[in-house]
Amino acid sequence: GEAMKTAGATASGFGIGVDEFLGHITAIIEVTRKSGSEAANALQMIYTRLFTTAKDAIQTIGEVPVYLKEGVSTFENTNVYRDAESVLIELASRWKELTEAEQIQLATQLGSRRQVTPVMALMQNFTRAIDAQVESYKSAGEAINDFAIKQDTVSFRLKQLSTDWSETATAFNK
Repeated sequence: GEAMKTAGATASGFGIGVDEFLGHITAIIEVTRKSGSEAANALQMIYTRLFTTAKDAIQTIGEVPVYLKEGVSTFENTNVYRDAESVLIELASRWKELTEAEQIQLATQLGSRRQVTPVMALMQNFTRAIDAQVESYKSAGEAINDFAIKQDTVSFRLKQLSTDWSETATAFNK
């Protein structure tokens, strides 16, 4: 609730889906024990800085390209950016290869000095973010299936009611 109100629009603006956003929130909260709105504030900062103040550090320190050229990721400034989630996934996959000083420098670029802890939590716990995304997808799938069953049931009952009404109307007309 509060997390979505705080940073949902920002996440969406950067192409981060609801399931990915909830995964990121989960990864931060589980490590830092921050509230949903605090974690969302951190993510808002991360998403905003990803392709602004942090892009050079991501490319040089993290060795993760942020640009696209003809659909392929590149370090060359093309003014066309990769989607935010793919950059975060690739950065998280390389995180353990970085020195502690490099991690802190990148975390500071991504989250400013105030949000270093949530950035570190997200990067170090990104597999948990992905697990939470999978759970969200499963829940959505189950909800869709439940709705389909309910819809079929309602549709069946409406047809049955229509048939009963037609039979009743025919009986009165005789």
